[in-house]
Amino acid sequence: MSQATVQSVTAKPESEGIPMTFDVVFVQPIVALVAGILILLIPRLLNIIVAVYLIVVGVTGLWPHLLR
Repeated sequence: MSQATVQSVTAKPESEGIPMTFDVVFVQPIVALVAGILILLIPRLLNIIVAVYLIVVGVTGLWPHLLR
């Protein structure tokens, strides 16, 4: 095996070093999509899903101010 072949086999891809972070901007669309699908399948869940969503958004919005 030549040196160039060994280097190309052992090289790590650049995307491997990028950590994936979860923040509100990433999670909100996923929550909205799942909630929308559940509402279409089971319409009676609408009240519960909206209530839980509003509570979560309210708590996450107030969290920095609650720690003062």
